[in-house]
Amino acid sequence: MLLFYYQNNFNQSILDNNVDKQELITRLKTTLNKESNIRIDNLEKHTTQMINKQLDGVKNSINDVKKQAQQQALQSDWQKQHQLLQTNIVQTQTEQQNLKQTIVELSNTISAMAAQIEHLKKISSASSFITGIETINDSFYTIQLLGALNKDSVLHFVKQHNLSETSKIVKTEYQNKPWYILIQGNYKSFSKAQKDLRQLPESLKKNNPWIKKLP
Repeated sequence: MLLFYYQNNFNQSILDNNVDKQELITRLKTTLNKESNIRIDNLEKHTTQMINKQLDGVKNSINDVKKQAQQQALQSDWQKQHQLLQTNIVQTQTEQQNLKQTIVELSNTISAMAAQIEHLKKISSASSFITGIETINDSFYTIQLLGALNKDSVLHFVKQHNLSETSKIVKTEYQNKPWYILIQGNYKSFSKAQKDLRQLPESLKKNNPWIKKLP
C-alpha cells in the first residue's frame, strides 16, 4: 500500500518535473527497502509461527505415540504375567493331582502291606499250631475232628469253630502225601475220650469225629 502511494507520487513528480529525480529514486529505494523488510519480518514471523505450530503438533504426536507404546508395553507385560500365572495354576493343579495319586497309591501299598503282614501272622500262628505226631504228650487216645490234604481247609475249620485253644493240627503222611489231622484232647482211657466225644457240639459231629489211638 505504501509502495503504491510512493509509486504514484514518483510518477506524478516525474511528470511535473518538480522534484529532483535522483532524490526521488533514493527515497523510493528507501521505501522499497522498508516495505521489503516489513514483509520479510512478517513472513519470518508467520513462518516461525507455522513451524512452531507444526513442531508442537509433531511433539504431541510423538508424546501420543510414546503413551500408546507404553500402554501397549504395559498391556503386553500384563498379558505375559497373566499367561505365566495361568501356567503356574495349571502346573500347581497337575502337581496336586499327582500328589493325590501318589497318596492313593501309597495308601493302597500300605493296605496291601498290612494285609500281607496279617497273612504272615496267620501263617506264623498256624505254623506254630501245627505239630508232629511225635510232639504230642504221651497218652493213649485223642479225638480226631477232621483230616485233609489241604492245610488251609483245616485252618479254616479251626477258625470257623473257634478251636485254636482246645485243639491241635498234626502233620502226618497219607499215601506218601502230607496229611493234616485236627485232634482234640489227650486221654488215658478210651471211655474218657468217648465221654467227651458224645459231648461235642452238633456242628463238630457233622464230620463224624472218632477216637484215635495214639502210638
